[in-house]
Amino acid sequence: MTNLQRLALPAAALVFMGAGCISFSGGGADGGLFVTTNRGDTWEQRGAVVSVSGGQSLAQTNVLHIEQDPNDVLALYAATEQDGAFASWDGGVSWRMLGAPFAKSRVSVVATHPTDRCTFYVAGGQRIYRSFDCGRNWEMSDFEANASMTALAIDPITPSIIYAGNSRGDLLLSTDRGTNWRTVHRAGNVIVQLLALRVGGSSAVIASTERQGLLRSTDRGVTWESLRSGMESFASAFNVTTVVPIAQRPGSLLHASQFGLLRSSDLGSTWEAIPLLTKQGSVTVTAAAVDPQDRNRIVYATRSTFYRTSDGGKSWESKKLPTSRYVTALMVDRRSQEAVWMGTKFVEESKF
Repeated sequence: MTNLQRLALPAAALVFMGAGCISFSGGGADGGLFVTTNRGDTWEQRGAVVSVSGGQSLAQTNVLHIEQDPNDVLALYAATEQDGAFASWDGGVSWRMLGAPFAKSRVSVVATHPTDRCTFYVAGGQRIYRSFDCGRNWEMSDFEANASMTALAIDPITPSIIYAGNSRGDLLLSTDRGTNWRTVHRAGNVIVQLLALRVGGSSAVIASTERQGLLRSTDRGVTWESLRSGMESFASAFNVTTVVPIAQRPGSLLHASQFGLLRSSDLGSTWEAIPLLTKQGSVTVTAAAVDPQDRNRIVYATRSTFYRTSDGGKSWESKKLPTSRYVTALMVDRRSQEAVWMGTKFVEESKF
């Protein structure tokens, strides 16, 4: 069991109004955040950071995760590989450092509360941080395990229940809003993502591992089952990139991996392959997203190309990516079906 230490931040770390900012376009820094307002026809680089020290940008930052607050469509969050996390409260026009305690840490994910726009949790370095006042004050966990926190999710029905995963493959559970934690399962492989979703009147959580496929819990983390058996006919599918819910279909999931795209309608028990323009298994899908308003509108990215469909995968269009970097995250903006956010990171060519 662990508890949280309170971190009160100085006012200078919290107040950014009036500080300068810069804009940028193209140039040598072709990473960070991008947004399209026409589903990939054209892209604009975003990430001007407002800070007390003047103008900065996210153009050379490695972005790992993008989150949109379910309570405020103008509130966006970006988690980065080495520079902490950033928040935007104007729909992505300008960005601010989210928290000084994890400013120089790897932040894998920012998890937003399903009903309270000022409550969010951060998986940063070897800690979990939480704030109940829009980031003015932070509390952090005190784990003994020497492992990086890699995944985080909030139960959509009972938000006091929080799930976390780390680089040792430990799955952790808190039932008191993150005050105390306990290990409930050891997966034996890095936990790369946790997805907590509503299925009817109950909730379920899906844990993605680095090389061993998916785990599922339908009893709020008490027991976990492997979903390997339903995926064994799809080579390389165990190397999971991301799993996302399919809009308006409780229990339906989209799975992206080295194999390509898979779809499930029964919470991961069985899967079907979605036909792509490229041969299945020939390219790795690095990121994917489903329009939250229309389950048939899917987007995904490979090493150099952005793909989109409006008919559930029966036909696809491809567009050249605006960056030479690896696409790590895609998110369809809930304000517009045409708007898609993209996060990128630098990866050496030899690692592809």
